[in-house]
Amino acid sequence: MKKTTWTITTLDGTTVSNQAVIASSIFQKSKGLLGRQHLKPQEAMIFYHASSIHTVGMRFAIDIIFLKKTGEILRIESAVQPRRFLFCPSYTTIELPENRSIEKKLEKGHVLKWFQNEESGQVLVEYALILALLVVGMLVAFIPLMDRVQEFLHSIIGYLIDI
Repeated sequence: MKKTTWTITTLDGTTVSNQAVIASSIFQKSKGLLGRQHLKPQEAMIFYHASSIHTVGMRFAIDIIFLKKTGEILRIESAVQPRRFLFCPSYTTIELPENRSIEKKLEKGHVLKWFQNEESGQVLVEYALILALLVVGMLVAFIPLMDRVQEFLHSIIGYLIDI
């Protein structure tokens, strides 16, 4: 099963990440980026209700952004090295590749928003084909029965008229 990814942008439309993943389960939140060798430039991880973040056991530095519920940046920590602990009373925390926040010129007070990436056109075509097959199947099954259905309806109408 393919992971659902999200795109993170600033209000002016600057894309911060187009391959963000939301850590939604306890396991995902606990593991975070542990075990990874690096983050690709477009990758990110979003944590809800994670005011404290650690980089213990990580193999690379990351940027950490703490946000209010509105998406407003409260604090940015760039190039946080492994074996560190950070705390900020935030609603959402985003982990980015090292120096990504500097590269994208993010500052305290900026607002970030994120939205789920749309399914590929291939998936939509597959849904359309399935729906078309269902319609054709119903027509193929219904046409031979149409005479019988019509006879049945005539007999019901005849019965009702006789009453």
